[in-house]
Amino acid sequence: SRKAGNDAHVEKHPHIIGRGLISSSALGLADGLVTNLAFLTGFSGAVSSDALIRFAGLAAMLAGTVSMFFGGILSGRSEHDLFKADAAREAYELEYETEEESWELKRIYIDKGLTEQEADMVVLRLMTDRDKFLEDMLADELHVHRDNLPNPYMLGAVIGLSFLIGSFVPLMPYYLVSTKSASVT
Repeated sequence: SRKAGNDAHVEKHPHIIGRGLISSSALGLADGLVTNLAFLTGFSGAVSSDALIRFAGLAAMLAGTVSMFFGGILSGRSEHDLFKADAAREAYELEYETEEESWELKRIYIDKGLTEQEADMVVLRLMTDRDKFLEDMLADELHVHRDNLPNPYMLGAVIGLSFLIGSFVPLMPYYLVSTKSASVT
């Protein structure tokens, strides 16, 4: 689709929905699978009751899910806190070390292929809008952007749900087939 005005030639293409959550999902799945597989393998060697193994497997699955959910929330909140700290530090440097910050951003644009004159023009233009200057410094120097920060609760939900699914896989056989043979009398 095309927009009117200054963005007349901007095209919008669909992107992978949830791109930032794919690695979190993989983490939850793998951790759930390995954790419950190891737990069930060890526990089933020590206990002969299928019902007890199923119960303990469910307990381990639920405990891990809750842990991963809250771990995901903490991770997401930490990303937000780190971003705020980086933004505050860069804002301070922009306020009190303006020339150095301008030079840093100019070097970034020159490294991207702009001429020195073009880089000067861009930096001078950005100096008229400190928020945009700060946004460019965060994105180009530190490679962070507010729009790329995860929603902590969504992150927790994805990791927790993925752990739940992954940890159920090694538990399924205990519900489908009895692993202990009946004793013959």
